[in-house]
Amino acid sequence: MSAVISWIRSVVLAALFFTVWNYQTLQNGVDELWAWLLQQRLFTTVYFETWFTMWCYLWILYIPFKMNKFRYFDKYKIDKTVTFKAPSDPEMVLEMANYAATFGILDTFTVKKYVGVEPDVLVEKQKFWFQTTRALPEYAPSVFQLVYQLILSLVIYDALFFLVHFSLHKNAWLYKHIHAKHHDHPCMHSRVTNQLTLSERIILVLVANQSLKMVYAHPLTRTIFVPVFTAMLIENHSGFDVPISISKIVPFGLLGGSRYHYAHHMQGSTNYQPFFKYFDILLQRSRHKRQ
Repeated sequence: MSAVISWIRSVVLAALFFTVWNYQTLQNGVDELWAWLLQQRLFTTVYFETWFTMWCYLWILYIPFKMNKFRYFDKYKIDKTVTFKAPSDPEMVLEMANYAATFGILDTFTVKKYVGVEPDVLVEKQKFWFQTTRALPEYAPSVFQLVYQLILSLVIYDALFFLVHFSLHKNAWLYKHIHAKHHDHPCMHSRVTNQLTLSERIILVLVANQSLKMVYAHPLTRTIFVPVFTAMLIENHSGFDVPISISKIVPFGLLGGSRYHYAHHMQGSTNYQPFFKYFDILLQRSRHKRQ
């Protein structure tokens, strides 16, 4: 599998080289894509990001459950004694209804403020308490902006949520009333990703949103962020440690991955970062020095 990983990394490097070499061609494609999206009613509605998050979650969620049906993937199960049971349709409808109700209400009564939108447009939107459409910037971001905003927003989210996550574990009241539900499962499976109290779900989304705001993310960056972010979270909770997962493809062991996060759910006293590992490593070194 190391050869496959090397091949994938080579493809990624080739894609980066192609991006630099054909920058203007790619930029023209991004411009055309953005112009097309601005004409789509679904994309301009205030509910798009909530709907798109649910859509990505549902599609990616079922990948580990489909893998469970093939014996070939049994060797990649972290706990090989576990048999994953796919959720029923009513269960998923209820789960998505709870998610949609929470953030649909926020979407309805919040004026979404994006970089590149003229202030007077936002002032005009604020005159109405009931929102139906988003005020979106006229121009697309550059390819460079898309890449650095996406990467940096993930890094910032990881750092911010580490602080939140660590606090939830170290404060008994917060753990009991906000975070304990996420750890209440007989085995690790992809649905644990969204097994959250209302408070924690809102915190997670607000932290992700703040991370995007801190890099002045363009709405197109935010759209790409959703499937990447969702896939990384579901991988962490999938119960599978697949050799060609995102955490394996990213070099130098920067990402923790599913096995790393599985250890957190089993022990609860380590591996607090959702994606990276540097804060956890520093925390462990600090503990060793005090001992």
